[in-house]
Amino acid sequence: MAQLDLKRVEYFVRVAELGSFTRAALMLGLSQPSLSRQIRLLETEVHQSLLHRHGRGVELTPAGQCMLEHGHALLGGVQRAIDALNELGSDPRGRVVVGLPYRTARLITTPLVQAFRGKFPHASITVAEGLSTVLHEWILSGRVDVALLFDPPRSSELDLELLLTEELVLVGPRAKRATLPKKIELREIVNFPLILPRIPNATRSVLEAATGRAGIKMQLSVEVDTIHNILELIGGHMGYGILPVGAVTHSGGEERFQIARIHAPVLRQRLFFAAPRHRPQTRLAAEIRQMLQKVDFPKAMGGE
Repeated sequence: MAQLDLKRVEYFVRVAELGSFTRAALMLGLSQPSLSRQIRLLETEVHQSLLHRHGRGVELTPAGQCMLEHGHALLGGVQRAIDALNELGSDPRGRVVVGLPYRTARLITTPLVQAFRGKFPHASITVAEGLSTVLHEWILSGRVDVALLFDPPRSSELDLELLLTEELVLVGPRAKRATLPKKIELREIVNFPLILPRIPNATRSVLEAATGRAGIKMQLSVEVDTIHNILELIGGHMGYGILPVGAVTHSGGEERFQIARIHAPVLRQRLFFAAPRHRPQTRLAAEIRQMLQKVDFPKAMGGE
């Protein structure tokens, strides 16, 4: 059975993530020839070519892509073991990685980090931000310890706890004369050119599922990834959006936009705390969960 040198695995992961031996060598504090030699030794260990070298940097081979996925898991497992050992004392010195969706991160990162540092001054916390779909992959692969996810797919691999339910509303630009009623039925959204986030996206998935069940074909006008930019385009009279009511409230609410509540059916987006079921949770990860359970998410997220 092949014996892997974990340090070489780490070197490979850095080269793969940065797409360059030069950048990886600078980050790792190694000479480029030394780093290249370590990668060749790793390729010898696994009997596979992992990287294709070209003038612009490197590309992963199919074997390299497989190795990168398992490399993240290997390095994450080693780090978790070290963190668990560091947590055995009364003053933990380990590390916890928390995954937060962009909008949630903007609202709760500061109080969460303050609470964590106040309780564990010698431990470290990493906040990884991303789309819920990306964070879902990261928690399954071990790149984050725990995460908050919007409407994750049900999985036997995750322990999920519901923290918040948000209503999705139709949002339009403020005008001298109101063009939106206070309430509309879902089938009526076909009349509005919509600015929506690209797939995969949690809000988009909720909307696609609802319109699919109702046999509705939406009028898609523009695709933009972030809520901030969707709201800016709506404010510039470029179209309409379907967004969590809290996000609209935080960005000016009815003073800046027209808001119509959707019914028949009502659309809702849900925020969950997620932890891996089949991976041991560290003390620090458990403490993060308790801290997040104390957050008043309806207030923090600007909902009703």
